[in-house]
Amino acid sequence: KFPPEFVNRIDAVITYQPLGAAALAQIVDQQITVLERHIQNRLGERAFELRVNGAVRQFLLRTGTSSEYGARELKRTILRNLTQPLAAMTANGEIPPEAIVNAEMDEHGEKLVLTVTV
Repeated sequence: KFPPEFVNRIDAVITYQPLGAAALAQIVDQQITVLERHIQNRLGERAFELRVNGAVRQFLLRTGTSSEYGARELKRTILRNLTQPLAAMTANGEIPPEAIVNAEMDEHGEKLVLTVTV
């Protein structure tokens, strides 16, 4: 129950439909593009290329989205599985400038693996 003063301030009621698989996949692609831009802008001459394959994108979709909450957890999932490991590798000097970092799934398909190629 809300007081009449609050109810009178409501102009419209908006109902949202659940996101479809194509929209969720587009959000994953967009978030990965944002991460790639961040790497280029933040590191400048020390930047590297990030390659994320389809299996990783599916893993991020599976773990970062739900029917109940949509894509709300996706940013945190990307942060936990990609951004933080990449930041640690960069801070430890494991990624040289202009290297290529491939994000792939392990042989069991349960965990992300980041490999560096020069």
